[in-house]
Amino acid sequence: MSRWLSVGLSDDLKPTVGTELAADGGSTNYHMGNSKLYVGNLSFKTSEADLRTHFSQFGTVSDVYVAMDKMTGRPRGFAFVTMGTPEEAKVAAEKINGVEFDGRPLTVNEARPKEEGSGRSFGGGGGGGGERRGGGGGGGGFSRERRY
Repeated sequence: MSRWLSVGLSDDLKPTVGTELAADGGSTNYHMGNSKLYVGNLSFKTSEADLRTHFSQFGTVSDVYVAMDKMTGRPRGFAFVTMGTPEEAKVAAEKINGVEFDGRPLTVNEARPKEEGSGRSFGGGGGGGGERRGGGGGGGGFSRERRY
């Protein structure tokens, strides 16, 4: 067997069941592979300690982060809770999602990574005229990208 054909034929490199990719590149599995949860619709009075206590009934809570507004220092109404295992996170999400906590129904689901380019832009947009036949694009605004 040539050197090129033998690459990747080792017995210890067999794929595990459930790791296939769908045609669009996404996983064909629908189980939670992440132990970090997004928790939305939080009351502004909910603390990290409150969340840790609430989620710990479903397993080990390894981290809690309540998002705070940089300008005002006040909570932004959402948090991230990291459970000990993906299984604990799945159970917590199923049990807590939609359930009222501190007077508000929580939104709990698997945290997704920030999408590229999802940062806020400054200004921009606009457009549209007052007449139906008119209009015009948006454009303008401030971009973080430097152009020389």
